[in-house]
Amino acid sequence: MDDFQQLIQDSGPWLAPVLGTTILLLCLPLIERQARSILALVFVIAGLAIGLTGLSAEGDRVLDVVNPFPPAVEEAPPEEVANSEGSVYLENRLIERQTAPSSAWSATVGGLFLVMALGTWLTRGRDCRKGLWLHATAVGLFVVFARLCFEKVAAPAGLVWATGASFTMVPLGVFFGLYSRRRENGLWAMVGGALISGLLIRAGISAVSYLATIKGQGSHLDVHTITSFNSPILGKQEFDSPTASWIGCILIPQMAMWAPMHAISALLFGWIARLLTREKASNDNDAFEAALPPIQS
Repeated sequence: MDDFQQLIQDSGPWLAPVLGTTILLLCLPLIERQARSILALVFVIAGLAIGLTGLSAEGDRVLDVVNPFPPAVEEAPPEEVANSEGSVYLENRLIERQTAPSSAWSATVGGLFLVMALGTWLTRGRDCRKGLWLHATAVGLFVVFARLCFEKVAAPAGLVWATGASFTMVPLGVFFGLYSRRRENGLWAMVGGALISGLLIRAGISAVSYLATIKGQGSHLDVHTITSFNSPILGKQEFDSPTASWIGCILIPQMAMWAPMHAISALLFGWIARLLTREKASNDNDAFEAALPPIQS
């Protein structure tokens, strides 16, 4: 099995909890003040439980942080190396090898839940119905931040790859579909909001990647070791500097391909969400439809 396919397969068991948590964060504008307070308490309990459970873990964990960029030139057959979980990857795709105490990743998950609890508590009395694209952007960037944290504490490879902007496009698409349900120009509001949010998320990723690449800080966003890339946009490329690698591997694909994918995701998954809720929303007194606040222009 190809090493990239192995990474995707490893992420499978982690997708449900990661996407479920993402959906909860996206749905905060739907939740009333008292319910937000309860949700904040749930986040606190979950964070403490997960963090304390991992304290008994002994030894160290090792995580191979790899890049998914296919090289543009033929390279010598690389030596295969296995990480601590037995998954085999190609050595020339390794960006860094992180070693951390086995308890570090669960403590990090617990800490992130406490951050979510704090954010939920502080916004419990705030009207989040305005600027929903900004709310979606904040959630998307938080997921990327979590991914970078997981890499630095050698979290399980499946959790690392299940956490990130790519998989998050699905709940984001549903989010924009539901919230534009009642607008007369709902299609354009849905796609436009998703595109703006996608551009901001991908711009944030590109900025972090630039700093990581120039300073060689590691993470999957550090591309300073990549000398060639078979780009789906520009074709085969070879790079002679870290900046050139960043432009070819990160900046152009993120802004020209991945940002529009957010709009496409909204068009697909958002349309499906709108279609599934059409019958329930046909009555003006329907509870679900009444709970959906209109997007402000």
